[in-house]
Amino acid sequence: MSDVVAADAAHLWHPFTRQRDHDPARMVASGDGAWVTDLDGRRLLDGFSGLWSVNLGYGRADIVAAIHRQLETLPSASLFGQGHPTAARLAERIAALSPGGLNRVFLSLQGAQAVETAMKLARLYWRARGRTDKTIIVTRDRAYHGTAYGGTSLQGIAANRLPFEPTLPGVRRIGAPHPYRCRSCAGPRPASCTLACADELETLVEREGRDRIAAVIVEPVMGSGGVIPPPDGYLRRLRELCDRHEVLLVADEVMTGLGRTGRWFAVDHFGVVPDVLLMAKGLTGGYMPLAATVTTDAVYEAVTGRDTAGAEFPTGNTWDGHPPSCAAALATLDALENERLVERVAELAPLFAARLRRLEGRPGVGDVRTFGLIGGVELVKDVATGEPYPPETGAAARFAGHCRRLGLIVRPLADGGTVALAPPFVVSEAELTHLGDVLAEAHTATMEELEG
Repeated sequence: MSDVVAADAAHLWHPFTRQRDHDPARMVASGDGAWVTDLDGRRLLDGFSGLWSVNLGYGRADIVAAIHRQLETLPSASLFGQGHPTAARLAERIAALSPGGLNRVFLSLQGAQAVETAMKLARLYWRARGRTDKTIIVTRDRAYHGTAYGGTSLQGIAANRLPFEPTLPGVRRIGAPHPYRCRSCAGPRPASCTLACADELETLVEREGRDRIAAVIVEPVMGSGGVIPPPDGYLRRLRELCDRHEVLLVADEVMTGLGRTGRWFAVDHFGVVPDVLLMAKGLTGGYMPLAATVTTDAVYEAVTGRDTAGAEFPTGNTWDGHPPSCAAALATLDALENERLVERVAELAPLFAARLRRLEGRPGVGDVRTFGLIGGVELVKDVATGEPYPPETGAAARFAGHCRRLGLIVRPLADGGTVALAPPFVVSEAELTHLGDVLAEAHTATMEELEG
């Protein structure tokens, strides 16, 4: 395989990668179940499901067969003014699974496009209702909403946004619902939560004016910003504020949707129905690119009821509703339902949490956060105060490097101190025990390096 290593080094520019440190030999060649195999034949437990996405594991013959059948029948079809049966069936399935009232499905290729579609939809909805000044999109600190230019503008992760500024106007930020690092509460893990982070929306509305705020976009459980489950009551408070001030609530479930939290959607845990719901990644089990922006009949009818010379919603891409991707999604939904994999995530979640929480109380472990099969371990220099390690130490990257050396793939996040995990839904209890053992050993090795 020396030729492909050389080709990688000579030509391939990797996303989100510090190229000078990149090892072109660090490739994976195949996968089976919850495992991948590298070029040297070494097996690694994929503790991150590709990129929060290969939820059903590798080697799913049923999904591959569905894609193959669709390729033989109709490999490509535009949804511009026409349709195809696979997209129609998929839209019907998505509408049936989505929380109450979300019935209209706009298909695109990836999560970033679902975010762009939601931003356009929010502004066009209010324009269609004659509220042309309602254009501001509210996002949050630590938010991740993809890397298209709209999503980059919404980024609450400074490292992902600042290099590309100036970004789009009409974006405002409020605080993240981060109990361990709440800027409204004193010290890490406050004993009580006032939901002041949610009430920042109220303050923002008072400052900007309710006639200017179009939408609030939130990840129900924040992912790349640190794996942050919200405090109790947070999403309900946001929903109440949005209703009070006539603001659309957009739930970005690109990462959490389709079972990752132990329910079909993370918002289901909190009894909240958004006005717009985004999904991607797990929609096809990671086997093909596909995303969906789902909204209510009310939003759909306001936009499509406009009397225009052309399309009422003039947006879309060549590959929207790509037939093989839709076939992969239908096969994925079949597997999730027939094999009760969403329920399985709920059953495995306590064991997964227990394996990660073995690290609590160890030196340098500030916080361990889990929700369903999503986990984050935050390393800190001072456990008592939550003081982070300086970025130049690369604490999370070191931890992830030791995990990989020991046969486990995890992901260091942009904050420099948090390691994220999201194993496939098909992971076994024995594999979760192995995952916990590797984390413990990797932690010891990392602390030896950081603390000497």
